Amino acid sequence: MMAKSLLQREYAAVPHAAFAQRLGICPEPRARLAHGESDPAWTEQERAVIRYATEATHAVRVTESTLDALEQCLEDGEILELVLTVAFY
Repeated sequence: MMAKSLLQREYAAVPHAAFAQRLGICPEPRARLAHGESDPAWTEQERAVIRYATEATHAVRVTESTLDALEQCLEDGEILELVLTVAFY
């Protein structure tokens, strides 16, 4: 099961790494994603977004506390954009 999960992450991450680099996004934050939201360098907003993406894709159910965290740090339109982006993957 773990290997499949790793392959799924590689499938999504590898093509986007080159794209992120072309946009000027440095590799350090991308590398921190391996630690999930627990990395202390993330802001509260970044933690909420990572938590949402993780719950929506792994559990296919987002907790109320995660939705509350998003509402504290994102505008409605930004939440909608996040939901749509995660859903596309």
